[in-house]
Amino acid sequence: TSCALCAHECVACFPGTQWIEDEVCGCSPGFYSRDGVREVACDSCFDGAECPGDMAPPFPKAEYWANKDKPYEFHECRTARCTGGPEHTCEPGFSGIMCEATATDYSSFGAGIRMKCPDNSGMQALMHV
Repeated sequence: TSCALCAHECVACFPGTQWIEDEVCGCSPGFYSRDGVREVACDSCFDGAECPGDMAPPFPKAEYWANKDKPYEFHECRTARCTGGPEHTCEPGFSGIMCEATATDYSSFGAGIRMKCPDNSGMQALMHV
């Protein structure tokens, strides 16, 4: 059998995969490769995760958190501070596990309130005069 995408005889891709390039199968959106390689069977995406497909690793959806050192464990945040995404980000002013810590250069003013610290370089210049 011949395919429009193939220069040679087509071979069916594994379940959860699709043709990515000429003669190369990669993960379909909603699936991921645990080994980060093409031409293998792909696993279904996790609850709370986004899986863009091909060789991209899963990442947390908004309001979910994952530790980059344990990329296949996703946890629902207790608050809406977890913004998710490929960089595993938190709302501004928050960081750490489940986005519950105060980020560097921020101050905490009670539950859920963070304010960026002012740049003190102007104050330091005045003190040296």
